[in-house]
This record gives sequence, structure tokens and C-alpha cells, in this order.
Amino acid sequence: MKLPSVKTALLILVTAVCTMLLTVLFIAIVSQGNLRVSSHGTIYALDYEVYGGNISFVDSKPTFDWGAIIVGDSTNRSFYLRSKSTIATRPELNTTNWKFYDGQNQPTETPSLNYLTVKWDFMDSSLAPNQEVYVTLTLTVEYNMNFVDQIINYGIKSFTFDVLIQPSIT
Repeated sequence: MKLPSVKTALLILVTAVCTMLLTVLFIAIVSQGNLRVSSHGTIYALDYEVYGGNISFVDSKPTFDWGAIIVGDSTNRSFYLRSKSTIATRPELNTTNWKFYDGQNQPTETPSLNYLTVKWDFMDSSLAPNQEVYVTLTLTVEYNMNFVDQIINYGIKSFTFDVLIQPSIT
């Protein structure tokens, strides 16, 4: 068995050290919050009333300030959801109207939305007329190198989106 030459061994060693240093540098940048992205959302609830919890109102519209989101992290916001329908309905949650902005609050390209999810803890049941429940939405920004590259390359500093809660008749 032939041993690698000194040059080859040195090249392997230098490559390994550089890779480790770049990894440590990247982790340090992420942990210092340089990949924090602020986010706000407006809630549109058809046949439902939303109030309390983390909701504030801007121009008479219920909104969330999700705060600064770190890539690879999740954040929660809660509120009351009350049915205004005259029949039992099952609330369905959707998101729409995602917009991304740079440091000067100018629109940027839209990164892949595959790494952004909004879910809630409401368990696929129906609400009777005037019934209310306390629900929590969770915004997750998945850690993915392609997504991180997009955030950096597009200069994204903030984003907004709308939460749509609409009834499905049960």
C-alpha cells in the first residue's frame, strides 16, 4: 500500500482546517443574529372574530408582530378565535401575500417559500356558532443553506404575509 505524499497529506490537512474554520465562522455569524429577519402579518378571518393574545390592530386590521426571526427557529403568537357563523364550521388556516424587503424597505426577490411554514394548534374540529377557542400560530423558518444564501444574496431584512382563516362547512 502506497502512502500519500507529503504534499497530498498537507493539502488534505489545509483543506480540512479551512473547512472547519469556515464552518465555525458561519456558526458565529448565525448565532450573533446577523440572519435575523423581522416579520409582520395581517389576519383576515372570514366569519370569525380574532382578538386578544398577541394581536394588535393597525388601521382596524388585526395584526401580529412576529418580531425578529432567526433562521432555524420558530416563534409563536396566540389569540382568541370566535365563530360568527350561524352554523358549525371548521376553520381553515392559509397564508398568502408573502412580501420580502431589503434594509431600505424596498421589495426584493422572493426566496423559496418551502422553508417558511405557519401552523396552528387548532385540531381539525368545528366551532359552533359563537364558540371561541384560544389558538396559537407557529411561524417556523427552516435552516437550509440554499434559503440562507437567498436571504443574503437578496439582502432580505424583513418580510410580511397575510394569515387567512376561512370556514369550511362541517
